[in-house]
This record gives sequence, structure tokens and C-alpha cells, in this order.
Amino acid sequence: MHTPIVFIPGFIGHLSFPELTDGMPDGLAFRPDLLGYGVKRDAPVAGITIEDQSAHLRSEIHKFCEDRPVVLFAHSGGAAIAMHYAASHPERVAALVSAEGHLASSDGYLSSKLAVMPLAALSHWVTQIREDPASLLGGQRSRLKSNQLARVISWLDHQPASTILAAARALLFYTARPGYGDEVASVMARLPTYLISGQSTLAGMDVSARFARFARATFTVEGAGHAMVLESPEIVGAQLRDILSLVEKVDNGQTRARVQP
Repeated sequence: MHTPIVFIPGFIGHLSFPELTDGMPDGLAFRPDLLGYGVKRDAPVAGITIEDQSAHLRSEIHKFCEDRPVVLFAHSGGAAIAMHYAASHPERVAALVSAEGHLASSDGYLSSKLAVMPLAALSHWVTQIREDPASLLGGQRSRLKSNQLARVISWLDHQPASTILAAARALLFYTARPGYGDEVASVMARLPTYLISGQSTLAGMDVSARFARFARATFTVEGAGHAMVLESPEIVGAQLRDILSLVEKVDNGQTRARVQP
């Protein structure tokens, strides 16, 4: 039986790109909307905390596959939610995939910038990104494809500015607390963890020796940055299929060795 995979996006946008799941069996992937996003966009801002998102995720996963262990795929700030969920329910997690997840407070450059803004200023920032979507990806419009620019807009449309602000503040608060690094190390030591990084941002993420030594495998998305799930979802999807194969080999007892492709 294949292991279900649950996608946890960063604090802006979604992971509803079909390339991420191309070639996977039908019904394997689950993309629940977090509180404040998508169909849950009207959730109270007070409930947009890492702890509440983790509890919400637990409920949504149970509806999807009851108590079967799942693979958590977390992009960017979604990793903080994944870490809390995995720490709280390790028996429910078969493996963790961190796509440039926030493993340290220093990883949250954008969230820490937005977290201190008044709502009006953040709303203005969203408007500016909408007018120049390439700026969210750190590049010039000319180097990006039209579908990539359209996907940035779809990210902006997925939640109100109030959700972005609340989620950025929650992420900053949660990852900056003294015990977060210990939580990350504990989860990675207990559960198979795989790391995916964009080539152009690899050096800027805090995958320190303390965390990197726990990784079962590491992957790099060439030509992409922090938003590799948007820029090159087909490459991330292929890497994810490789990871799922590794996870199922471990589950079947075929190999438990650390793999470094």
C-alpha cells in the first residue's frame, strides 16, 4: 500500500500545482487548506497560530486517511507546522520532506519582514507584488515564464492580507523561541527526513551541520530559488517520487541506510 502524502504550504499561497503529483497513484496526495487560506479563508485571525494549524491539520488528515502514517511535504514556513505536528504525533508520520523549510528563525527573512508591518502596509506590499509578481521570486520579469507569473498571482489570491500578517507573526514567534532548534533536531533524529533546496538559495538556508547530519537524503533544484515549488514543480515532483520510493523501501524493510544522492 502506498503512503499518503500531505502538502503543507508556506505562509503565502498553496501547493496545488499538478506537476508536484504527476505520476503518483490517484488519491495519494492531500492538499488541505490551512486556517485562513482557500476555503478556510474566513477563519478567525486569532486561530492562525502554529499550534492551531497543527491541530487543524491533524483533524483534516484524519478525515483523509484516518490514522495511517503519512509523508509530510512542507515548503518554507509550512515546515514549522510540520515540525509541531511530527513532534506531537510521531506515530502518524512516516517521513518528513522539507522544501527549504524554516528550520531556524534566521530562515524566515520574508516572514520576519512582514510580521512587523501594520496591516495597511502589508496590504500595500501585496498590491505591489501583484503589479510586479517577479519581485516575489527575486528576479526580473523577463526571466520568468508567463505561467510562473500567473502562479504568483494565484498565491496572492489564496488568502487575505490579514492571514499573511497573522501567519508571519505566528511563524516568527514560533521559530524564534529558544526550544525550536531542539524540536527540529529531535524530529529529524526520530523520523526519516529529506531536504530539498533551490540552487540559488541553498547557501542562505540554515541547514546547519546540527540538522544536516540527520537528513536521509538531500536534493537540489537547479536553476530555482526558494519558490522552487512554483518555479520548477515538475523537478520537485520527480524528486518527491524518488523520496516516496525510498520511504516505501524503508517501510518494507529493504533498506534503512542513509542515502545521499
